[in-house]
Amino acid sequence: MSNKVILAYSGSLETSVAIHWLKHRLGYEVITYSADIGGGEELSRLGDQAVEIGAVAAHISDLKKRFIQEYAIPALKARARYQSGYLLAAALSRPLIVSELVKLAVEEGVALVAHASSPRGNDQVRFQTSVAALSPDLQVIHPPKLWSYKTKAALVSYAKKHGIPVPDQRETVYHVDQNIWGNSLQCSEATEPWEELGEGAFTSTRRPEDAPDEAVELEVGFKRGMPVSLDGKSRDALGIIYLLNQLGGKHGVGRIDTVEDRLIGIKCRMLYEAPAATILYAGHDALQKVTLSRDILQFQEVLSRRYSELIYNGLWFSELRRCLDQFFQSIHSYVSGTVHLKLYKGNCTPTGVSSDYSLYSKKLASVGAGDLFDQGVPAGLAEILSLIQKTEAAHGKG
Repeated sequence: MSNKVILAYSGSLETSVAIHWLKHRLGYEVITYSADIGGGEELSRLGDQAVEIGAVAAHISDLKKRFIQEYAIPALKARARYQSGYLLAAALSRPLIVSELVKLAVEEGVALVAHASSPRGNDQVRFQTSVAALSPDLQVIHPPKLWSYKTKAALVSYAKKHGIPVPDQRETVYHVDQNIWGNSLQCSEATEPWEELGEGAFTSTRRPEDAPDEAVELEVGFKRGMPVSLDGKSRDALGIIYLLNQLGGKHGVGRIDTVEDRLIGIKCRMLYEAPAATILYAGHDALQKVTLSRDILQFQEVLSRRYSELIYNGLWFSELRRCLDQFFQSIHSYVSGTVHLKLYKGNCTPTGVSSDYSLYSKKLASVGAGDLFDQGVPAGLAEILSLIQKTEAAHGKG
């Protein structure tokens, strides 16, 4: 039986301690796996650091393009927002990371994988459920559930004692999860929703008050729901997202401060930064409103909420999510066109939409010259719809 374990390694305090702990406390040979999903890490440094701490090997791969094409864009098409706020950046990355973790375990002939997610958070569920879906026989070990270090201070003390690099003070105060689709930030000490958090929490966006005094205008082109151009220039989605993150961050766009319900029922205050995603969602929503019928838009709201919950709760690899993707893919046959947006002091406002598939008719909507709408139609419809009100009123139910 192999005495090796493959650890999902981000370079965080928890995952760094996990390398040493798995090796010296449980006697495993540790192989690390790190994914580049646009988090800004120096990946070569991560590999060297893992080996210095005690890993026998370190594997690294660039997943940015896959992450955007196979995870973020489907979520955009589904209008996935957990509890109307979180754009699911970290949650979307977990199934992709786990898929590569499982693939490496098979290649290395290892029967055990590990992660160091918070026992209070949702990532522990996302790792467990994703591994179960992809490789049911693979075992998962979760060091934070087993070790006795329950606070950041205890982990820092352990790290210093054993010569493990400790991240800068900011990371010990805020837990930061960063990728190209957005950042998730949580203070290590729970704060009251009443308290305003300091600017030290944010990494990618300016305070709206400090953003430029002049608005910036831009145009995003979509083809079947996929962003394909920026200001008239064709680009791949990854390139568009890079540019929008810079532009949106400069103008303070994409900050979210919310209290959300975790899977296990705990309410948690979370901060998010997602400049590019916020801009793309605004543009995509505006385009859908002119290209999709009322019935589809209303029905989509129900499915979007369920889709968001599946992602948040670690069920990306479920059959239901795959079926929902088929629906969202189908309704995007005509979601193509260009959206004009304005960024100003933290706000992102769509100001114009153009599409060859627009369902908007000026001649039907106009009340002026050229109006094609039969003004007598609403009178008959109103009379029919009022019948039930008259009946209820007659019986004293009005």
